[in-house]
Amino acid sequence: MALKYNTNEYDIVESGSVILDISEGCTIEIGEEQPVLSFAFQFDKKEDKEPFFETEKTGDSSLLIRCYNFNKGDCIGNTDLYRVGTLKGKDLYVKFRTTFVGSSNVILFHSWYKRK
Repeated sequence: MALKYNTNEYDIVESGSVILDISEGCTIEIGEEQPVLSFAFQFDKKEDKEPFFETEKTGDSSLLIRCYNFNKGDCIGNTDLYRVGTLKGKDLYVKFRTTFVGSSNVILFHSWYKRK
């Protein structure tokens, strides 16, 4: 049985979670057509700052999402949909949250939304 999630405005094309060592990060690839969209999550620290993230386009179909100071709190991430590109001609967005676990692990929750 296949489950499909959607809202009034979006199809949720993928959603999941993964437990990571904070020093390793993670790459997520979406799509079956070439080029495959690639999103890399990295975790790092900046002195005495609240948690924040920034993005860097690293290729025509790839994006780096750097998460800083995500070891300072519980359930940190973006609250609004964040546009990351297009998938099959439609805008693609991500919502992600992280929870710091133990001394060096993070759980990354992610959902990918495509505008209908």
